[in-house]
Amino acid sequence: MAAPFPHRPVSSDGAPSGEPEAFRTVGSGAVWLLRPEEGSAPIPVTIRQGSPRRRRLCIRVRPGGAVELLLPTWTGPEDIRAALLKRAGWIARHVAAAQARPSFPAPRHAPGENHPYLGRMFTLDVLADPSAPLRGNRGRTGRQTVRLEAGRLVVRLPAPTPEKVKAALAAWYAEEAARVFARRLEAIRPLVPWLTRTPPLRLRAMRSRWGSCSSLGTLTLNTHLIKAPRRCIDYVLFHEAAHLLEMNHSPRFYALLARVMPDWRNVRRELENFAPLILPRRDPEPPAAPGKLRQSARRANGRSSRT
Repeated sequence: MAAPFPHRPVSSDGAPSGEPEAFRTVGSGAVWLLRPEEGSAPIPVTIRQGSPRRRRLCIRVRPGGAVELLLPTWTGPEDIRAALLKRAGWIARHVAAAQARPSFPAPRHAPGENHPYLGRMFTLDVLADPSAPLRGNRGRTGRQTVRLEAGRLVVRLPAPTPEKVKAALAAWYAEEAARVFARRLEAIRPLVPWLTRTPPLRLRAMRSRWGSCSSLGTLTLNTHLIKAPRRCIDYVLFHEAAHLLEMNHSPRFYALLARVMPDWRNVRRELENFAPLILPRRDPEPPAAPGKLRQSARRANGRSSRT
């Protein structure tokens, strides 16, 4: 897509010249250089076109501090400028927080690595076992490909390679997520007065969301969430359950969330700190700007709200 944005003057070092913010083209896209305060260093904001069904602008700050703005098709330059200036303080705070968090190397799926499960780290052991199942996590003999043993995450494969270990761990995490998430949903249901029945629960391995709630009442959780502490899983379940009454992030929504989880802000912060460790490296989960900008995940068909 050609960048439908006007140019603003940019100096040779990439900083805006004489203006509080500026555009510069990058390939087929564009970057807006935003100064949260006069005299502050500019923050590059990558401008991307969202899907055709996107209804609102969405600002995301990724682990490491990269910022992107996803656009609906109708967006013009003044809409972009207004959105970024409105959220300049929020962007600056989250960029600073993201840059202050420790970074984690991408896993190599080799023996001795630490891998998370329910908020704890387990040392990976990889064993060559000719009797281990070729597919799935349990063979006909009952032998498991992956299991926890005395603080270790043991993977048994007939001919282990990093790729096969990665696939085996992904299958095991998905299996554990299905078991644990269903149990946690049953555990929190009595604490949510408007849940008269257990809502349908779906699992997906997602790169950019913890969960979502459809207008039909189905809750979807990210399988990678199984790597976070149980209270973080509960937070996402409470969050999506609140969307059953409020399909937005309005004050009414947050009042519902506070009613069922008074310390949700602390738990959300803990989950955000876990994100660089437990999400895939190519597109890790970013926080999205609050308020109306964050409502951009709504869909025209099968309208949903996402976390």
